[in-house]
Amino acid sequence: MSRKLTFTVLAWIGILVVLELGLRAYDVARDAARERTPATSNRVSTFVPHPFLTYAGNPAYFDHNAQGFRAPKDLRYEPHATAFRIACLGGSSTYDTRTSREDSYPHQLELALVARGVAAPEVINAGLGGYSTPNMIGMLALRIVPLAPRIAIFDAGFNDAWNRLLYRNFADDYSHAMRSWDSGPAPLWRSSRLLDRIAARLGSPSRRDPHIHQVAWYPPNGTPAANWRASSSNAFERNLVTLVAIARAHGIRPVLLTQATDFASHPVEHDNAAWDEALREYTTVIERVARELGVDLIDVRAAMSDRAAYFADVLHMTAEGNRERARIVADHLVTHGLVTVAAPR
Repeated sequence: MSRKLTFTVLAWIGILVVLELGLRAYDVARDAARERTPATSNRVSTFVPHPFLTYAGNPAYFDHNAQGFRAPKDLRYEPHATAFRIACLGGSSTYDTRTSREDSYPHQLELALVARGVAAPEVINAGLGGYSTPNMIGMLALRIVPLAPRIAIFDAGFNDAWNRLLYRNFADDYSHAMRSWDSGPAPLWRSSRLLDRIAARLGSPSRRDPHIHQVAWYPPNGTPAANWRASSSNAFERNLVTLVAIARAHGIRPVLLTQATDFASHPVEHDNAAWDEALREYTTVIERVARELGVDLIDVRAAMSDRAAYFADVLHMTAEGNRERARIVADHLVTHGLVTVAAPR
């Protein structure tokens, strides 16, 4: 009897080991396949914790270079490069989570400048999913200034509105919403992919690769309309002024973009009207800062908003939308003399 029981236990252990190893092998194959997919996501594998930025791009991620920027693996941005360098800062709409790197707006901007005769432009995609103006201030000061770009393009608004609309008790430093990277303690059984998959089937979210909002934000609270009315845009305006000041202090020409959205065809799930109002207000703030500080303003919002073909969702653009956005930005840079076009031979 004891021999039969022992055999049964060992057989089950063997089955569980085979299942565990099989799932791990599947994960490896799936990750390899993911590297061939055109779009990315805001899963935590895209990021690494950073002591001052909350998080930065993960250099080990398939779509990033060794500096954590969305760029080819073998490309490294050196501080004293001779290329005409432009840095694009923003959130996921700059990083472009819904398209491939080749279809992203910064890459398309580089191609558009080349097509207009700009010699050897180099456009850095310094956007990251979830980034709002406090993160952008850190990114600019700590990671972009040392690379000495000629121009810094700031694309902000939606994520700053996120931090106001989805949380009560707004704090000017956004600490009411964002927190230090905190994955939280994981139960011991989470180390098993088999048990993790079983838990996920039973309704418990997997801890393997959660969304960045699960580790870098507090759970949302309150209602968007009430949260918005109880706070102001003052912090957003100050942060834009700070971005402009840091850029100018280091000889970088700042450029502000307004953010295009498609609330008509891609409404948000909770209180679409409040979100639409928020982006309109923040657009007014961006325009005011640009006017009062004499900063170049590119009104992408007026040119592209509520045109469904340009959008994959309310904010993120399709490849077609990114090409159009890049065209608008490139035309402004050329027309206003921010870049030098080679004379035709």
